[in-house]
Amino acid sequence: MAATTTITDCHCHLAMLEDAEGKISRAGAAGIGRFVTSALDEGGLEASLSLAKRFPGKVLVTLGLDPDDPGEVAAFERRAKLIRKNAKDLCGIGEAGLDFMHNGDREAQRRAFSAMISLSSELALPLTVHSRSAGKYAVGQLISEGAGKVLMHAFDGRPYYALQGAKAGFLFSIPPSVVFSGQKQELVKALPIESIVLESDTPSLGPVRGEPNEPANIAFAVDKMCELRKIGKEELLAQVGLNVSKLYSP
Repeated sequence: MAATTTITDCHCHLAMLEDAEGKISRAGAAGIGRFVTSALDEGGLEASLSLAKRFPGKVLVTLGLDPDDPGEVAAFERRAKLIRKNAKDLCGIGEAGLDFMHNGDREAQRRAFSAMISLSSELALPLTVHSRSAGKYAVGQLISEGAGKVLMHAFDGRPYYALQGAKAGFLFSIPPSVVFSGQKQELVKALPIESIVLESDTPSLGPVRGEPNEPANIAFAVDKMCELRKIGKEELLAQVGLNVSKLYSP
């Protein structure tokens, strides 16, 4: 995909990939030149920061707390301490949020999410939000608790709730799975273009069900979004670039 605008992959997990450096190079050939990689534990943080040192200005790092793991929810204080310790090397906090797909402790998740929202405000860092099967609850909690800069990653809720988030200034990142996901396609059509950015969620949410994903596949998302919005790539990428700059500006 030829493009004059450098694309940012706003949410991925590069440390989970074999040959991450090769995948970064392949993504660059597809126009994706910057990567926000999310770490969810201390080992992942170490690997992510190592990549950031090898690719300065290209690989940015966030550190979060996966709500899908009850053990991690219970370990919030240790994670918050690690985030504070490494804050100068982070571009954001996340992913964090709610996951109601399984029978976890929802109240514990809400408390941990609230603490992450507060930490995001305290450190003036954007918050990347995971909200699987919990979109309306996550948006509602973010709004009620006065969250600032927010990226709703791979939002799987209804457009009605996404629009509430967009009105509050939240951004929504669209993954390559938009090529087959009717829900993601409805989201792309419903949201203001000023509220949309791009993600790969590597190694998940690729353009082919069941196959590992990589950042280069964002090119498929761009093509599908242009088709759905009936706009050209340059127009889409120019606006997406502005949206990203607002999310990660001082």
